[in-house]
Amino acid sequence: MRHLHRSTVVLGFVFALSCFMAEAMTTRQRLSKFGDDLREVIQKNVSPSRKAVREQLSQDLSTQFNNEIRELTPPKGFTMQKATDCFLGSLEDMYTLFPTEASRTERNLFMKACTDTYKHECKRSTDYAAPRTLQECYDMLLRNLESGAKRFAQERCREARQETQTAFNTTFGEITSTATIPDNVDLAQQLADNVDRARQLFPVTTKDLADRNGALVSMLESAAKRIEQRARTTKKPVK
Repeated sequence: MRHLHRSTVVLGFVFALSCFMAEAMTTRQRLSKFGDDLREVIQKNVSPSRKAVREQLSQDLSTQFNNEIRELTPPKGFTMQKATDCFLGSLEDMYTLFPTEASRTERNLFMKACTDTYKHECKRSTDYAAPRTLQECYDMLLRNLESGAKRFAQERCREARQETQTAFNTTFGEITSTATIPDNVDLAQQLADNVDRARQLFPVTTKDLADRNGALVSMLESAAKRIEQRARTTKKPVK
């Protein structure tokens, strides 16, 4: 009976320790662990006959990750810029972790995890609620999209490039909801300048460039119009 009690105490201690470790894990550590776990599933189920088993195990790991990441916090002092840099870095790591077509299922799961982690980290960053003007939000979007385009310029990285565009545009929409509008801004000129900057950064002057940058320029033009329209409906016209 005494031995049973001692075993129960030990098991309870181990369980409490595991809970503490889970709570202490940061978002960065959890994403890294998820990538390692997916790699391990692949390595243990190499045979084509194990494909269905492997994909189910990978999906189970993804479900577990999704449930846990919402409760975790970023590392101390994590800013929105740091979240962006880590997001791009994790997507780069994705091609090292899952380089082949055979690991596409795991690559897609990890890519989604990278995006979900980025969005979660942004909202919990130290400067998420910092005061910003609408123009500063647009500048951030332009800067982030440029970083993503440069980092994933190769055709084999098209999926990561598109993923960054969608994620950055979503974050832009969220932070503009509380952005301020300075007085004495020529909104028509600001719109024209923003569209011009987008087209200079992502030219569409040839068919190849239009195929590559067309959707991105359309996104930026839409973003520029959105902040112009919001500014017009919430402030007095410039005299």
